[in-house]
Amino acid sequence: MSFLCFERSEKRRIVEKLIQEELPKFSNVPRVVILKNQKLKGIAGYNRVDDTLYISDSLNSEESIKEILADGYFASKNLNDIITHELAHKMHWDSAKRLYNKKKKVYNSLEEAKKHLDEDLIKYVKMQESTDFFYVKNISQNASEAWGMNNINELVAEVAVLNQKLEDKVLLNKVKGVLKWT
Repeated sequence: MSFLCFERSEKRRIVEKLIQEELPKFSNVPRVVILKNQKLKGIAGYNRVDDTLYISDSLNSEESIKEILADGYFASKNLNDIITHELAHKMHWDSAKRLYNKKKKVYNSLEEAKKHLDEDLIKYVKMQESTDFFYVKNISQNASEAWGMNNINELVAEVAVLNQKLEDKVLLNKVKGVLKWT
């Protein structure tokens, strides 16, 4: 794993140290870039185009992380959860890439393969939502807002964070399925 900080500061060194303590718990970690909070839209993000995990320098202590996550907008409760969330995005796109590369004659693009990969999951969530209006919101506000914009990606990442804490094991298994397509 490689780290990149565009400007060295005490804040960024602390973030890098905190991240290095968590990353050994994960596999397939992309390059990590620590950015000033003002340069990053959000607290962290995964960019599939350059296969990079971006982390905000605002995540510079357990206290600041807890404060940022205190409103419950995300399923994440700590730095490990934040990394899990972002790496779930990577796994989701990597899964779509494997599908696309295996069936290039079937799909015109990576996005088309991902859309196909997500179909069963989307169908299931819509079915659950038809009987429980708050189904997605009960996962997280973040997942709910993205779902409202026809985006399944945040739901996938939030379910990855919740993992065994999630009561709906069917949903959990469907999410695991889109993350591990072979």
